[in-house]
Amino acid sequence: MDQKEKLNKIILFISFIATGILTLPSKVGIGLLVLILISVLLFSNSVDKSSFDLKRIMPGSMKELAFPAFMSFFLLLYFIINCYQRYTDSNIVIAIVIGLVLSIFSFIIFCFLRSVQYTPSKEDSTLEAQTKPLLSYIISAIGALITVGLLSQSSPLYPFNNWSDANCFLTVGTAITKGVIPYRDLFEHKGPLLYFIHAACSLIPGKAFGGVFIFQTVLLFFTHRILIKLASCFVRTGILFEILSFPFIMLIYSCNAYFYGDSAEEIMLPFYLYGILTAVRANNKKTSISKKNAFLAGIGAAAAFWIKFTLCGFYIGLIVLMVITSIRNKKIHDLLVQAAYFILACITISVPILLYFLANNALSDLFTVYFYNNIFLYQGSEGAIPLTAKFPYSMMLLFMKLDSNYILTLLILPAILFFSLKKNSKHLPSLITLFVFTFVFVFWGDSQMFYYVFGVAAFAVTGIIPVTRLLVSILDKPKQPVRIILTGALSVALALTSFMTSFATNLIFKPHSMQPQAIFADSIPEDSTLLCYDFPDLGFYTEAGIVPSEKYFCTYMIDNALGESIDQRESAIREGRVDFVVTRNNTYEWSNYEMIDIASIETIDYNGILGPDYFYLYRLSD
Repeated sequence: MDQKEKLNKIILFISFIATGILTLPSKVGIGLLVLILISVLLFSNSVDKSSFDLKRIMPGSMKELAFPAFMSFFLLLYFIINCYQRYTDSNIVIAIVIGLVLSIFSFIIFCFLRSVQYTPSKEDSTLEAQTKPLLSYIISAIGALITVGLLSQSSPLYPFNNWSDANCFLTVGTAITKGVIPYRDLFEHKGPLLYFIHAACSLIPGKAFGGVFIFQTVLLFFTHRILIKLASCFVRTGILFEILSFPFIMLIYSCNAYFYGDSAEEIMLPFYLYGILTAVRANNKKTSISKKNAFLAGIGAAAAFWIKFTLCGFYIGLIVLMVITSIRNKKIHDLLVQAAYFILACITISVPILLYFLANNALSDLFTVYFYNNIFLYQGSEGAIPLTAKFPYSMMLLFMKLDSNYILTLLILPAILFFSLKKNSKHLPSLITLFVFTFVFVFWGDSQMFYYVFGVAAFAVTGIIPVTRLLVSILDKPKQPVRIILTGALSVALALTSFMTSFATNLIFKPHSMQPQAIFADSIPEDSTLLCYDFPDLGFYTEAGIVPSEKYFCTYMIDNALGESIDQRESAIREGRVDFVVTRNNTYEWSNYEMIDIASIETIDYNGILGPDYFYLYRLSD
């Protein structure tokens, strides 16, 4: 190796380290470790050594310059926002200078990736053959069962799911099975399909969240199946790959944004991942998206629309790709056919939903609550972000949320690096397009919640491919007994990391009878009425087997803008319309209600802070 080649390698290696520093999470230094592992992958025998010449690395045209420049600028913003967020007394000018230096090195590495030609290494040829179909399905099923079982509070291993969103979904879903019409009779502002899904889950006998647990497990099963199909477009998959991919899924499910499990974003994960697979297959074949995939894309778009319409951004990006591909290939007829199948799928999902509300004379309630309120009231009237600032605002929020969900960051980056390789770079515009449309719509509103960023989790799942491929190439070399031990040890280590990182696991194996919901349920007779007065629904209705009698059955983020929500809960107290009232962390002196019980629970909030929640049960006086 001559001096020039040594210098080139040193510069490129420093570039990897610089990229790692730019994305370094505030909690751990694992970002550097991941990028060093990826650098080992890219510096292995699968990369032509002649590519290290810096003259060959530098772009020869503005087109080749665009992506490295965009990515280095993207990382620079991420670095600066992180510094500003973490260290309020830091000098932002110094942060910018440091970020610029690091971005120059990152620019070099992205240029390198755009110029290098990936060729299969000797290790690739020794990887195990495709897993037998039955065994592959068993791996996906067991992995999904373990992941959801350990990391979602809907699991039977937990006494209850203590997330307010999940409880609101299940309360409304259960009410639907009793003839209650959402929006008209019960106020909740997510999409109707979300409640219909939970209505179906509530019909499964057993534990309150048992049906939700089964549904979440099925979702993850399909997510893993799609991941295997996506990975097979780029690398050889086998039993090692399929097993080792699950611990990284567990890491994703342990992040802050997943929280206690059962969010609208979690439901859309397999749909988004299949959309990425659809775009990759179309690029590989250099053809338009098939009729089948156009129909399935329409199913996914309609599901997103009727679950939470801000999740439709991914499918707007997919539509843009469909249009561009058809125009570029001069196949306008194909575009019209795709549009027909896409619209047909949307109609298939939408018509039954609309007919349900039309038949129950609640169509206006659907549009008022789900569309008007969410668009005009939920965001608030004061301090709204101007339309022209929406994109930079959503990008800033993405950076901030990814910083507190560093696992997503550390898997999205490998996806970008992997798709930057020359052989894979034809897919990069599609991936970037889908990613940008997704996060812009996810963070479009002025009011933001910590779990919104899980809407980009599908791109983190895509990043599992290069990381797992690297581990497989390493673990495939030892003899089988050693390979089994190392694979098991690594999987267990990552699973334990996920378990210790997750916000949900502090309640695992806790006795159900000690939960405030169960304690209060013992004091509430059948056929009673109940009101959660000053907090979001946390399962007191579900545990007591009560369908809310009040339209505004708990508090909402929209309360201040809506007004009537607070008024009606207060009037319910004044008029004694409910038999029992539950309050959280507050006691009240009501002339017509007496406190009869107190219960508490230790929970972790979305900032990771463990603390007690106190609940008070009041009964209507005789």
